[in-house]
Amino acid sequence: MRFKAITRPLLAYDGSQRASAAMHAAAEVATALALPLTVLHVAREGTSDSAKVLDEARRYLQSYGLDLTCETVTGHPHERIVEMIHERGYDCLFIGAYGHSRIIEMVLGSTTEFVLRNSPCPVFLSR
Repeated sequence: MRFKAITRPLLAYDGSQRASAAMHAAAEVATALALPLTVLHVAREGTSDSAKVLDEARRYLQSYGLDLTCETVTGHPHERIVEMIHERGYDCLFIGAYGHSRIIEMVLGSTTEFVLRNSPCPVFLSR
């Protein structure tokens, strides 16, 4: 494996406390490296909270003066996040780790675990 500098970071954001911690880390890294940041919110079919969630992220990140892109896609978060990384060539993912209790994670599976196993790029987990 060879080192590759980060040029296109992606933040997966769902409005949770752990996603907020990942957002803070992504903002600090993107600012320090003068990189553009894309915020991705994956909405379930029929939900209408996307605008509110992205507006929250946009308001926080504007204070950093970043070149910022925010977008919403629909589908299953674990699948759509990995698809977006592949389709758009992101080279680092920031994501909040384990949003549910460990028992629920064991029974239902985990977005975080799926993304870790299938992401073609480094993943920065925030707890």
